[in-house]
Amino acid sequence: MVVNLERSRPITTFKGRRVDDVVKCRPQEELDRVEAVVLVMSKSSYSAIKEVCGDQVQVIDRFHMVKQAADALDSVLRSVQKQLDSEEAKAFEKLRKRWLKLPNQLDIDKLIARADWRRRFPELREVIDWVQDLRKWFERKDEKPA
Repeated sequence: MVVNLERSRPITTFKGRRVDDVVKCRPQEELDRVEAVVLVMSKSSYSAIKEVCGDQVQVIDRFHMVKQAADALDSVLRSVQKQLDSEEAKAFEKLRKRWLKLPNQLDIDKLIARADWRRRFPELREVIDWVQDLRKWFERKDEKPA
C-alpha cells in the first residue's frame, strides 16, 4: 500500500507481489514521489517495492508484526513444553492466553505462577517480555498511531 503522509491516507494498493504488479499500479512519475510503503512481510513484496520505489520508508503492517510475535511465542512454548513431563506439559498447554496478558490483567496467583515459569525458562521470559513490549507499544496513546 502506498500512503500519502500528509493526509495519512492510502494512495493505492498493489494487486500482487511482483515487480510487474507494482509497476502497473501507478504511473512511474507518481511512483517516483512515493515517501512510504506499507507492506506485508514477504521477500517478494519487499524486493518489488525496493526495485520500483527505491529506499523510501517501508513500514510493516500491524497484523504481520503481531503475527510474528505470536508465532515466536508459540515456537518458544512448544520448545518449553517438550522439556516437561506429560502431566506438566498438559497443564502448560492451557496457559497460552496467560502469556499474552499484561501483568495488570492477571490475579495474584496467576501472576506468581507466570513468574515461576519465567524463572524456570529464560527463553520464555524473553519472548513474553518482547510480546508485552510490542503490545504496550501498539496500545500507547499518542498523536500518531503505532
